[in-house]
Amino acid sequence: MTGVTVLKLVDPIYTILMEFEPLRELLETLYDRYNRTEFIAPDPISVPHRFEGREDREIAGFLSATIAWGNRRAIVGNACRMMSYMDNAPADFVKNASEEELRKLTVCVHRTFNGEDLIAYVRALRSLFRRYGSLGEFFEGRYA
Repeated sequence: MTGVTVLKLVDPIYTILMEFEPLRELLETLYDRYNRTEFIAPDPISVPHRFEGREDREIAGFLSATIAWGNRRAIVGNACRMMSYMDNAPADFVKNASEEELRKLTVCVHRTFNGEDLIAYVRALRSLFRRYGSLGEFFEGRYA
């Protein structure tokens, strides 16, 4: 799947934008530049890449993106720490964590994002999972 294909799935104005050949070429160039192992390793996108299951990747990516401001090394470190507090099984944690397990998240901090914020996100994601099946299904049902 190319970067432009991904945009086509996400962006409803794709056909309008792609009439501009220079824009298409730029997007392909940027995709080729950044979709490389050497870029991914030190980047927050490396966190969801650690997981194989779609739901784990969706949650890891969503939560990593949530704290993706500041120093990349700090973001990756804090996102990995966040995943470890979820037993490196973010989908299972979101779906099944007890109140006691949720309270353990209070120690998570990234700049202004704190443990209470993370708990609220986990609860919101749990609600979304119950209603729509997954984070991906929620977005696909609206934007694909």
